[in-house]
Amino acid sequence: MDYIFIDEIEARIRIGCTIKERADPQKIRISAKIFLPLFEAGKTGRLDSTVDYADIISKVRTHVQNKEYVLLETLASEVAELILSDDNARAVQIEASKQILDGVKRTGVSIYRENI
Repeated sequence: MDYIFIDEIEARIRIGCTIKERADPQKIRISAKIFLPLFEAGKTGRLDSTVDYADIISKVRTHVQNKEYVLLETLASEVAELILSDDNARAVQIEASKQILDGVKRTGVSIYRENI
């Protein structure tokens, strides 16, 4: 299936398993593959046949920056639900990551969800 990708939306949020870890905002990165048929959008050039990635980026940033998270898994699940609320999105793969350990570029999660 076709997909639109959004690579590494950056946001600063409070996230972590301990109160100390959540005390200061940390930079996270969120990437998404949004699966949907793109044939009609490609043929007609109509935005209503696809998803508006600028709108999605804005909604994702607003959503995650207004919350506090213990786990990246929760953040990724919420972002997936947010994107799947668009009727054109059939499925989504979300990757969420942060840099917390010396000598490790990033740690993160990847989830896949479908619109049922």
